[in-house]
Amino acid sequence: MSSLLAEHPSVAQAHVRAFNDGSGPILVAYAVTEPGNVPELRAYLAERLPAAMRPAAITPLESLPLSTSGKLDQQALPIPVLRVPEESSSPDSPATTLELVAQAWHAVLKADQVDPDENFFDIDGHSMLLVQVQRRLADSLQRRVPVVELFTHPTVRKMATYLDSSGT
Repeated sequence: MSSLLAEHPSVAQAHVRAFNDGSGPILVAYAVTEPGNVPELRAYLAERLPAAMRPAAITPLESLPLSTSGKLDQQALPIPVLRVPEESSSPDSPATTLELVAQAWHAVLKADQVDPDENFFDIDGHSMLLVQVQRRLADSLQRRVPVVELFTHPTVRKMATYLDSSGT
């Protein structure tokens, strides 16, 4: 993926690696580019990669940090900026399955808001995060939630409808 990102005309160099955000590993990208190019880079990768292979964050840099031997200095790469969820104003549990699914996505994606009709993979979701959503839903519902159904029903609304209609 680093080479694909580096092929974009606004990117001089790129590096992609796994980063542990505390809830599990995620893919992050570092690109030598202007900060304003990040949305364009996301769209570029969306056209060329399956959703599960796209980085959760793209961090623009002036240059990639190098060690004294001229190799990439992984330790000097900045911590990627991920979206941080707002604190819930209500301690009450969700009243509907739709709210329960949205809450799971919100927590795992660290999204400020979750649109019930937006595809999980279009809002920085990837397969490793999907497994975390699956675990949260299974724990919350106290029932089996097949991970394949999350791929089949990739929006909050579709997943909630599936969960309401299935006896899984």
